[in-house]
Amino acid sequence: MDYQMALLAVSENGEALLDVPPALLSGAEGYELCLKAVQNDVSGFILSRVPKCYLTGDRGKALCKAAVVFNGHAIKYVPKRMLSKTLVSCALEKPAPTREYRDFCGTPIHQGPDGNQFTSPLSFIPKRFISREIVEMAVRSYPISLQDASSEFISKELCMWALDQDPMNLEYIPSPDSPLIEYAIDKKTPSDNEDPCPLLSIGLCRRALQRNPELHIDTLPSQIQEQLKAEGLIASPDSIITITPIKSAIPYCKDKTLFRIPKTISKDSHFIYDLTEGDGPARTLYYITDLHLEFQIEKAGKNGNSEHDVAYEAHNYTEDDIRKRIKRKLKTLVNSADNQYDMLLIGGDVANSIELESIFYEELTSHDGWKGEIVCILGNHELIADGTKTCSPRKCTAGESIDEIVSAYRKAIGPRATLLENQLYMLYKGRKRVVLDEADIINSSVDELTEACNMSSMLILGGIGFSGLNPIYNANSILYNSSMTLEEDVARSKRFRAVYEKVLTCAENLRVIVLTHTQMADWSTDAYNPKGIYVNGHTHQNTLLLDKSGVILSDNQIGYAPRPWKLKGFNLDIRRVDIFASYPDGAHQIGHDQYIEFNRCMGISVQSCKYPGEIYALKRCGYYMFILKDGERLYLLVGGRRNKLTHEIDYYFEHLPVYVDRVQGAFGPYQNALHMIADEVKQFGGSGTEHGCIVDIDYFNHIYLNPFDGKLTPYFAWDMDNKITFKTVGQLLNGSPFLLQESSMLERYKKLSKRRALPMLSGHDNDNEGMATIPSLVLDRAIYKPSRIMRSIQYLFDQNIIRLWRDEILSFDPSIANTQLIYAIEQAEQECNETSGNY
Repeated sequence: MDYQMALLAVSENGEALLDVPPALLSGAEGYELCLKAVQNDVSGFILSRVPKCYLTGDRGKALCKAAVVFNGHAIKYVPKRMLSKTLVSCALEKPAPTREYRDFCGTPIHQGPDGNQFTSPLSFIPKRFISREIVEMAVRSYPISLQDASSEFISKELCMWALDQDPMNLEYIPSPDSPLIEYAIDKKTPSDNEDPCPLLSIGLCRRALQRNPELHIDTLPSQIQEQLKAEGLIASPDSIITITPIKSAIPYCKDKTLFRIPKTISKDSHFIYDLTEGDGPARTLYYITDLHLEFQIEKAGKNGNSEHDVAYEAHNYTEDDIRKRIKRKLKTLVNSADNQYDMLLIGGDVANSIELESIFYEELTSHDGWKGEIVCILGNHELIADGTKTCSPRKCTAGESIDEIVSAYRKAIGPRATLLENQLYMLYKGRKRVVLDEADIINSSVDELTEACNMSSMLILGGIGFSGLNPIYNANSILYNSSMTLEEDVARSKRFRAVYEKVLTCAENLRVIVLTHTQMADWSTDAYNPKGIYVNGHTHQNTLLLDKSGVILSDNQIGYAPRPWKLKGFNLDIRRVDIFASYPDGAHQIGHDQYIEFNRCMGISVQSCKYPGEIYALKRCGYYMFILKDGERLYLLVGGRRNKLTHEIDYYFEHLPVYVDRVQGAFGPYQNALHMIADEVKQFGGSGTEHGCIVDIDYFNHIYLNPFDGKLTPYFAWDMDNKITFKTVGQLLNGSPFLLQESSMLERYKKLSKRRALPMLSGHDNDNEGMATIPSLVLDRAIYKPSRIMRSIQYLFDQNIIRLWRDEILSFDPSIANTQLIYAIEQAEQECNETSGNY
């Protein structure tokens, strides 16, 4: 990659700066590349990846200002010494930018602030800059700022302005009074010609009545009134359910037998355990525990020293020495993952001091560090307070409570990772990151927490766990804070167990990741939950259990003896949140906002649906079809677009099961082949994202599976028109003009091919072709038409949504090839385009 290519890339998308070679970044034109990148960064985090040498002096100030002017969320990464009132105002002047682009099937994709779409820049601004003027500016650009502002800076007029924009902003207002609550509900009252159901959420009404049981509810929709009566919120407000923490004495601790890690596992193995339960899309989570930095940043046995002597020698290092050594260890850790944008779980005992732990997370999330989300917990070593020498000027002291110590670590780690202690991490509706603390979990009703869990696509319960049930290795014998007694150890074990049992009760049929430092036997005598995934450490004895009784991943504990840090991981199904799951089969009239929310919860990007008319959700046997009725005309809704339909609604509802069966019979084998290709791409480090007939290796490199002849075409594409095709995947990895992680991907591909671990991909490679074959240049979109059709069909397999209806499929003969059906669909589309122009 040369300077011009890099400049073009960052001008189109600031995140491309992540892929610019270090030699270019450190060269004479590196500053200009960084400046152009932050001026086109809709994610908001690229400023954190800018080399520190460019963040000094006037040039650094100019670069930071350019970043926050374009995207206020970049204020999060501005060095504290460069913050000013002017810069803060620039960050709050306008909402965060978004960018729309189209995938290779023509589907519009909207990109916004990475991981910040549910936060405001105000949450990243130091208190010394906060004023009434700043808060008002923040709220008018980001209403969610209300939840981050002190009540002294929030006026009633500002709250009412926020409610005028969207009554659902009520949830951001701290402790709203009754007039504000009633004002929000009045704003949500439907007009005579509106369907009331989509305009009011049961959650808003429930919260309002819990805050003020005297509210008038006559204007609420009857459906919501009935549900609130069933919950006891209307008939008798005093009957709101509360939960008391579970009380239990310390029972006898039974021995737990686990399987040790087989020694036959190769050291080169990526240790990605497949915990998926279906054939749909999946995500990878990585994990590691017990890093013990004091022992790991020097080689054990130096000069004949013991491991503990080595730990004390490490305390004599300067901060620069410590950072250099941690960076070397982290380089191995980060490179051991196939994808650094996945989630990382860290299971405690990172270090014995707050300062050292803070340095670790700073380096872990630095320019060349981990780019995905990090969820972590503390271990017993973080709580230590003793008289030993430490490299940290700030350490825990004997007088501090456990809660004070946890709070200090939380402040030191900051936004770099989500630290859990008796808390539940929820990916609510597949989009919003929510953390419920211990009080929220215990005091919520079973129905409320169950609803929240069912509406979340990922659940992680995290905390130290403690060791009150261990008769030997408890607070009397293992390292904790010196003020930690056995009684407190027992009490805290009970507290975590109460939270654990409450969550499992409410998430009965869901996969819950239980991230603790101590083993489950140390805080509970229950059997493992078969749906649970238990990630822990503490013992320094790597164990693994993968069977129907439970999944225990205690097999990546680093321990005291210095050794390379390598991640292990597991694949989980991506759980889609179905907001209509409780609806019976039938044709249900829904609101436009409900339609948009359903798509987003199912992982489909839909920004708006502005067509006039009524929307009907056809649900039958778990499958959906959305129809727009505008007067006498009917349309099939396809994301934010509509396609004409020719029959009545009853026709589609009646034929929906047969249609689904025909599609699955015709295209199921092809989908299975596509999944296998995607899995193999992931094995050698590629993305493996599927869309239509295409599997992505990365943003520029792809593999096309021809539905007509079953042949694979690896290709490189700058855009939809200009492509370079290669005869084999190996040739693409070797000769692509631009490929992320080029050398590592090619090396892994060769190794896996030799082991015959890539039957779909390497089976299509011809060894006699050589790696120097001249690729072909293609200047058309021929591959995208069948791919667009297959992408529409793919929604039925992945999200149970029908987004393409052709009557020809109902009469399809399963004995003929599906290629004939694709030809028929293409012909029907062409005829529709000629007659209606609505496609």
